[in-house]
Amino acid sequence: DLHSFPTRRSSDLYSSANAPQQVRSHQLHQGPVTAVAGVHGRSGRLSVISGGADGTVRLWTVAEPPVDEPLIRRNTGVTAAAFAVPPSGPVAAVAWTDGHLRVWDLLDGEEQIIDPGLTVNALALTPEGLLAVAGPHGTATLRISRPGPSPAPR
Repeated sequence: DLHSFPTRRSSDLYSSANAPQQVRSHQLHQGPVTAVAGVHGRSGRLSVISGGADGTVRLWTVAEPPVDEPLIRRNTGVTAAAFAVPPSGPVAAVAWTDGHLRVWDLLDGEEQIIDPGLTVNALALTPEGLLAVAGPHGTATLRISRPGPSPAPR
């Protein structure tokens, strides 16, 4: 379970694999944590993705220490994150304050970059591969598909 505990630093994330006595604190961002999402994978383990005002995105499994390097680092803050496990494997989506939106296939590292042209304040991913994007100008739903092989040249 992911628990929330009072903290003096907004850059700390707290996780507990089984019980509150086993809570661990991880300082993963240089500044406030601005987005977090979690999902139980097929293995049953809880994985978490977090984004910060420092522009970094981190990915880790709750029962394990976080990876030292961020998944990505940009020069603008993260506004939203989402995580799901469709049949093709785990997928994460992250948006930044400049409207940049990335979707990752976490098995093979393939990325899709989407430019909605607007600020994104919230994201949601479904196991069916739908990505809901919301901002001050409204909402939209996109179908995320795995990139297929390139067509043969003619």
